[in-house]
Amino acid sequence: KVIFTSGKLYHELLTERTKRSCEHSVALVRVEEYCPFPWEEVKREVEKYNKEGVQWVWAQEEHLNGGAWGHVQPRLNQLLPEECRKKGGVVYVGRGPAAAPANGIYSMHTKEQTQIYEDAFAGVGGGPETNDAAFGRTGTASLYESLKLLGFTCYHMKEISRLNLPTQPWLDASNGIDVDWGQVFEPYGYDAAVNWPVCTFYKSILKRYPGAKVVLTKRDPEKWYESVRKTIYEFDKVETEDPVHKRILEMHKKIVWDGTFSGRFEDKSHAIDVYNAHIQDVISTVPPAQLLVFHVSEGWDPLCEFLGVEKPDVPFPHANEASEMIRRLKEGGVFKGT
Repeated sequence: KVIFTSGKLYHELLTERTKRSCEHSVALVRVEEYCPFPWEEVKREVEKYNKEGVQWVWAQEEHLNGGAWGHVQPRLNQLLPEECRKKGGVVYVGRGPAAAPANGIYSMHTKEQTQIYEDAFAGVGGGPETNDAAFGRTGTASLYESLKLLGFTCYHMKEISRLNLPTQPWLDASNGIDVDWGQVFEPYGYDAAVNWPVCTFYKSILKRYPGAKVVLTKRDPEKWYESVRKTIYEFDKVETEDPVHKRILEMHKKIVWDGTFSGRFEDKSHAIDVYNAHIQDVISTVPPAQLLVFHVSEGWDPLCEFLGVEKPDVPFPHANEASEMIRRLKEGGVFKGT
């Protein structure tokens, strides 16, 4: 992994790299001049570290819309190998977008700073130990939050948006192209994965990680359909000029709406038949010892027992994304603060 950064964050990442003993797997490149952009110097660094499987990162402690990201991203991408550009180019690590330059709360600032370190050095994991093979809106948001509380680094649609992760591997898989799932998960340190598009390719992922445990979150089919129809389905109809979300919507359309539901999601009977068939497919495919059929209302006990981890001393998270998505749809601010 090669991390481009600047300012005091360079020194902080240098300290973190030493703490984590990953000097031989992570290179730090300090960029202190933006205008004019140091084309030749950066080009030399790219040529120095260029090899198959390298992940290129830009790290900043400023917010997404307040630091150098908008300036350096297109310039770095011009210098990166073509294969990297095809997969989405340089990866962003830093705070999300915000209206103010600082949140003013020390504890929150510290938490955000720690997350920057974790995101910057993600990549030592060996792929998913736990996968959720269920469709979205079955409790996957709660499962995502619970797995994080249990110490997993969890891949989710939110991660694609938050870190601008590549969507091309999922499109390749939908076109029948063999995908190296190790390159999708391992460079970022993900040891768990949930939600679409993961559930669509759970068989292929399980083939790559045959010892992984599989959680199948379930929900009443009628309630599931109404929830998806009022949230994700409407959400994905909204036009956006944001390039990251544009890629995500295009991926969703091809894999979920045109793929899984054959362009017939509005046919309720058909959609529910597909949902039920997927559940039966997972149950008949995954070895019983590796499968947990799970309702999030059951809480920590069955999940922790299945994963072989200690039950945490905090309430099981019950994330209610539906109300938030509906609110943003009504307000017309679908992609604000994502």
